[in-house]
Amino acid sequence: MDYEVVHHARIREAYDNTGSARAAVIEGVGRTGRLVTSAALILMLTFLSMSSGPENRHQILATGLGAGILVDAVVVRALMVPAMGRCSAAGTGGCPSGSRGSCAFRLFR
Repeated sequence: MDYEVVHHARIREAYDNTGSARAAVIEGVGRTGRLVTSAALILMLTFLSMSSGPENRHQILATGLGAGILVDAVVVRALMVPAMGRCSAAGTGGCPSGSRGSCAFRLFR
């Protein structure tokens, strides 16, 4: 399961309670930050342990995957998701014009 679903569900829940996009992004990311960071740390440590194996190919692959997970957790999930959610709050939850509100998931109304 992608953690974006968790982020967006919490942001939507906070937006329904407060009506403010800024407060919703702050609360939603604040509530899911530990979960995402813990999962990324577990995956990174798993790949770090794989990088101490005997084969050079496995070491390179595991190191690259571990670094990618770390960058994803820090840069993408902690910095870019809140910034993009805040900047595009007006257009994030809109449905296409012909759908008449039947979208499966709408972030902001």
